[in-house]
Formats: sequence, C-alpha cells, structure tokens
Amino acid sequence: MEKFIEQSHALLKARPGARVSTTITHKKVHESDWRVDVTARPTKIVVKTYDPRSKLVYKYKVSRVNELSRILACLGPQDFEHGVTKKRGLASLMSKREYSEAAEGVQKKESKS
Repeated sequence: MEKFIEQSHALLKARPGARVSTTITHKKVHESDWRVDVTARPTKIVVKTYDPRSKLVYKYKVSRVNELSRILACLGPQDFEHGVTKKRGLASLMSKREYSEAAEGVQKKESKS
C-alpha cells in the first residue's frame, strides 16, 4: 500500500491531469442463495490512479475500509499545494471591471447612503 501511495502521489504531482478512481463491486447473489445474508457478501474495492496522456496506471486492491480511508486521505486535494494564481472572476469578466474596482464602487455607494 505504501508503494501505491508513493507512486500515485508522484504521478499526481507530475501530471495534474491524472485521475484517481474507485471501483466498488459486490458479489452477486443468485436466487438459489436467497437465504444468504446480503451484508455477508464480499466486497471488492479497487483504487486506480490513471494518467490519460502517458497511459500510466497504478492499481491497488483494497481489502479493508481503513486502507481505503488512508489512501483517499493521502491522495486527496488537501495534500497538494498549488501555486496561487491571479484569475479574473466571472463578475469581473461580465462587468469588464476588476473585482477590486467594483468592490470600491459598492463601498462608496454604501457610505453615501
């Protein structure tokens, strides 16, 4: 599991377009097995990290829920620090004014009232 987390983390850092997907499957219960408890069915969980550009795939079959939780916590968005970029918001694009200019105009109107 440690190796999967390290490889996936390196892939996600190197290729921000890479994806992490989780597949959960249950064993089907046949009509002849109607007495089998539904909660006793084995569950298979597969976590996959995939980069569409390089076609690189890392797969890990999870056997316990706490393993899945650990993988998702390590690979989740809170683990990555992206550089701060200045982007124009939708309000700025629609009004053709920067947000700070528009905010100053609103504050001036409020102070006059």
